[in-house]
Amino acid sequence: MESALPKRINERELVSLTQSLIRIPSMIRGVDSGDESKIAEFIASRLEKSGFSVKLQEAKAGRPNVIATLKGEGDGYNLMLNGHLDTVEATGMTVDPFAAKVKDRCLYGRGAADMKAALAAFIHVAEIIKQTGVKLRGNLIVSGCADEEGMAKGGEVMAKSGLDAHLAVVGEPTGMRVCIGHKGLAFIMLKTFGKATHGSAPELGVNAILAMNRLLTALSSELPRRFKQQCHPLLGSPTFNVGMIRGGYRANVVPDFCEVEIDRRLIPGETTQTALQEIRAVIEKARRQDSTLRVEVSALEWVKAMPMEIPRNEYIVIAMCRSFEAVTGKKAEIATVPYWTDASSFVNLAKIPTVVFGPGELVQAHSAAEYIDIDALVTFAKVIALLALDVCTKRR
Repeated sequence: MESALPKRINERELVSLTQSLIRIPSMIRGVDSGDESKIAEFIASRLEKSGFSVKLQEAKAGRPNVIATLKGEGDGYNLMLNGHLDTVEATGMTVDPFAAKVKDRCLYGRGAADMKAALAAFIHVAEIIKQTGVKLRGNLIVSGCADEEGMAKGGEVMAKSGLDAHLAVVGEPTGMRVCIGHKGLAFIMLKTFGKATHGSAPELGVNAILAMNRLLTALSSELPRRFKQQCHPLLGSPTFNVGMIRGGYRANVVPDFCEVEIDRRLIPGETTQTALQEIRAVIEKARRQDSTLRVEVSALEWVKAMPMEIPRNEYIVIAMCRSFEAVTGKKAEIATVPYWTDASSFVNLAKIPTVVFGPGELVQAHSAAEYIDIDALVTFAKVIALLALDVCTKRR
C-alpha cells in the first residue's frame, strides 16, 4: 500500500477547484426543479481536456448528469467516485453563498460540505492519476448526479443506464466515517377538510385546523410506540417529522382545509406503502372516535423511499478502511447515516456495492454558514487517491 500518490495532492489546486464549483450556482427549487447544466458542463469540459472519456446524460429536461471515465486495461475493478451536482437553496445564509471565501482554514459557501468539496477531490485525484500515468487495470469513473436534493432522478437514471462500475463511493459528509447504510425517505401529505363559516360563530362550522391538530396528536402518540418495535441494529428506529403546515384563509373564517407534509424515514424492510398503512391505521382509529373527521393521505412515489445497506465484508468497505488507516494512522469507523443518498440507487437498482464516505459533518450541510474544513478535505483526497490506486490496479 506504500505509494507516493497521496503526496501529490495539491492543497492550493484542490481548494481552488472547490471554490470554482461553489461559485457555479446549482440550487434546486422545491423537489422538482433546478439547473445543474452549468456545473455539469464545467466538469465535463475540464475532464475532457484532462483526457477522460466524458458524456452528459439527461436526468430531467435541461438537467444533466456527468460521467467521466479513465479507461484501465480491462481486467480490474471499475471504481466510481460519485457526488451530486445540486445544492439546496441559499435562502437565509449568513455568508455569501457563492463567494467561496476562506477563513481560518475553512472554505465557506453553499455546497461546501454537501458536497462540492468531495466532488472537487474526486476530480483532483482522478486528474493526478491521469497525469502520473498510473497503470490501471480497472476503469476510474468520476460522476455527478443532478437532482439528488429533489426527486433524485439523476441517481435513478444513472443507476438504470447500465453503469460499468463494480464498486462505488458517494462522497456525502460523514465525518470520514465509512458508512454502509442509510435510511429511506417518504414524503407523506395529509389534508383535513372542514366547513367554512364566519369566525364569530365557529360552532356553525367544522375547523379543519383543529381536526388536523387532533390527528397529529394521535400520530405523535401512536407512531413512536410502533417504531420501538422496529429497530435496525445499525440504523435504529424509523422516524417521522411534521415539517410543513398550511391551512385556512384568514383569522375570521373557520378554516375548511389544513395540509401538512411529513418526513418519514424508513429502515430496511419498510416501504412507502407500509408507512402509509401505519398512518391509515391511526386515521381509522381517530375516525371511530370522531365521525366528522375527513382526511386525505398521499405520498410521493420516488426512488428516495429505498433504504440502503451493504455488508461489512464487501471489498469496497475493506479497501476504504485500509486506505483511511494508511493515510491517517487511525482505525476506520464503520457507521451509518440518517439521511438519504444516491448510494441507494447504485446499491438497489444497479447492484453496485457502495460506501458513503466524505469530509464534513451533517450539521454543516444545508446550514446558514455552510463550510468545509480544508485540512479534512486534503486528508479525504489522500484517502481517495490511495483507495483508487488500491482498487483500480488490482486484477479482478
